[in-house]
Amino acid sequence: MASNNHLVRSQNKQLVLKQLFQHESLFAADIVKATGISMVTVNSLIRELLAEDTIIKGPLQQKNMGRPAVTYQLNVLKQQPLLLCLIDIEGELFLHTLLVDIKGRILGENQRIAPRTPADFQKAVTQQLHNYPQATQIALCIPGKINQGIVTSSWYEVFDLWPLNELMAAITTLPFYCQNDAHLLTIGACIHQGLSLRQTIVGIYNPEQSMPGITLLVNETLLEGQRSLAGEAKFLPGYLDQGVPKTRTTLVNRLAEVIPFYNAAFAPHCLIVASTFPIESSLRLALAQQPILQKQPNQPAIYFVNDLKQALIFGLHWLIFHNTPYSLA
Repeated sequence: MASNNHLVRSQNKQLVLKQLFQHESLFAADIVKATGISMVTVNSLIRELLAEDTIIKGPLQQKNMGRPAVTYQLNVLKQQPLLLCLIDIEGELFLHTLLVDIKGRILGENQRIAPRTPADFQKAVTQQLHNYPQATQIALCIPGKINQGIVTSSWYEVFDLWPLNELMAAITTLPFYCQNDAHLLTIGACIHQGLSLRQTIVGIYNPEQSMPGITLLVNETLLEGQRSLAGEAKFLPGYLDQGVPKTRTTLVNRLAEVIPFYNAAFAPHCLIVASTFPIESSLRLALAQQPILQKQPNQPAIYFVNDLKQALIFGLHWLIFHNTPYSLA
């Protein structure tokens, strides 16, 4: 019985936090109305959350009826994730670092040339932790496929076989999360554009002077395959034999050829497409001239990512918080 009571209280606590995350401030009565939890329990949970510094008291506000009452707000600075993004810009790789609050709002950021060895990576992360000692978690976006904390395929093979979990555990005890850049861009773009993750989605991220990364998402679940190599487009004909697209025109034309393959294989509800240059008009034109795609019965909606930074922030936020009351999805 005691364990059941603890479970119910924990679930109620999550409901209260979810309401406070979704609203700037609430009266206790608002929480009762939104959750169906009794006022006695809500007041008890509020006292507990105040003691933890998870929430804070807001200003007195006038209710519709009666005297002014205390409002409550989420302490958005209680958790401050450190987001590390390895980003390809015109064939050069940079480490872009962002400190954000629990809502994903930027508190600080900087950028430097990306490290190319495990030791330099550890030094770079240690420096960022020194810059932002208030960080409470670390999330890494990497141009590579990751399986059980080990990179299995990456940007120009630079990070192949890096044991990321071990490297991070050697320098910090903070919770660490890592995921492929195309996956995070796809999920972040869906959140940014208000698209449901509970559908079949193919995401494509192809920076200039680089190979495309592919995301396969079905009902909020990433399809990873053996060694997390599912959808690794650089092993397809046209990439494996011809290498990196050297011009924007070649990049667009190859994407127009590969999109019908993924459309036939996965019949997605939508495609999410991103690059480091404006790609929408040229790719839509190339797809309109693609005879195979026109003959296929599945005609997915196509969305383009115009704000890579915001999509990455939302994707990394999802990586940390998707099973918590703080999910943006």
